[in-house]
This record gives sequence, C-alpha cells and structure tokens, in this order.
Amino acid sequence: MSQQFCQGRLIWAFVLDPRGRNPKKRPVVILTSNQEIATVDVFVTVVASCSAASRVPRPDHFIGLPFQEFGYCSTKLRKPTVVICDWLAEIPKSTAFSSDDFGGIVLPNLLRRIIAKVDEMGSAPAQPPSIG
Repeated sequence: MSQQFCQGRLIWAFVLDPRGRNPKKRPVVILTSNQEIATVDVFVTVVASCSAASRVPRPDHFIGLPFQEFGYCSTKLRKPTVVICDWLAEIPKSTAFSSDDFGGIVLPNLLRRIIAKVDEMGSAPAQPPSIG
C-alpha cells in the first residue's frame, strides 16, 4: 500500500480538530515530498473540510479543491471541499489504511499554491491523536 502514498494524495485519517479535541476521520492532503516519503515515519498533511467550504466569506487560507458530483475529477471528491492551510496534522506512516482511505490527487499547480500558503501561514503540524 505504500506505493499509494505521494505528495498531493488525499487520504482519510484520524485527525484532531483545531482545538486539539474531537478525533475523527477527516480528509487530508499529503504535503511531505515524494523524496522524503520513503524515509520518514510521519507525513505532514494539511486538513481538508467539506463544512468549511460553505463559509462566507471564505478566508484566503481556505483553498478550494476540485470536486464533481460523481467523483470524476483528479481528487475524486464529490462535495465542495477546502484545505485549511493553517490546520496541519502529522499522520504516522504506520497507520493502518484501507483502500477506502485513499482518494485522488491534488494536481501540481494547485498543490504548489497550497504549499505556498501553508509556508506563508507558518503553521506547525499537530501531533496525531491516540485512538484507543
């Protein structure tokens, strides 16, 4: 399954909310570079949200991801979704992922924009939750 991990891949993983509570499975985009993926124990990710996509006005650190009602797009998302560039999370590579936990890919131009905004925000990733 490790060959499915790559920079820009959407995966669903248990992540705490921004206040460090409420662990639940959320979509995240892997930011860790492809070169580092083979050698690191944790991925740095940016968290995505469907509910935040409806926020008006949308903050400039909320970046929309491609979606299509039937999932026929690069991300395979079916609902409006945004990445929240100041909400980072570390996901252990040892996490047991099922094939259903893997989504599509954020294409390079959009991924570069997301990484630039994350760098601009200067956020540090949250530690993974301990799920009993």
